[in-house]
Amino acid sequence: IELVVAIKRYPFYIPLACDQVIHGRKMLEDVRADIPSTSHFLELTTDFHTKELFDAVCKKVAPLDELTLHEIKEILKKMLEAKEQLCIVFIEVFTDYIQSNLPNKHGLHPLQTKLLQRMLDQLNAQG
Repeated sequence: IELVVAIKRYPFYIPLACDQVIHGRKMLEDVRADIPSTSHFLELTTDFHTKELFDAVCKKVAPLDELTLHEIKEILKKMLEAKEQLCIVFIEVFTDYIQSNLPNKHGLHPLQTKLLQRMLDQLNAQG
């Protein structure tokens, strides 16, 4: 949240903020990002979007190695509830991140994968 406030007030710090998120500077290493702030961060940093930045923000919201399947579903529920307030880039990037990484890391049962895919489809649905 503080990072978003800082770059809104001082936009010339956007490149530094992106670098800190990507490279995990000490002040950000152990911080989990909340969904609305992450979405807002991506809106403010449009000119600096890279795959590395997208990967870093997704890992800040949902470090898949550290979360249970239940915790991941809770994150997706929160995103679905806040969908109208989230930027489309964040939704797309996060959906890709989950689809690319989750089945491999958690050895999911096919029905669990279908449930998560349904949630991701709802998140990506327009309107």
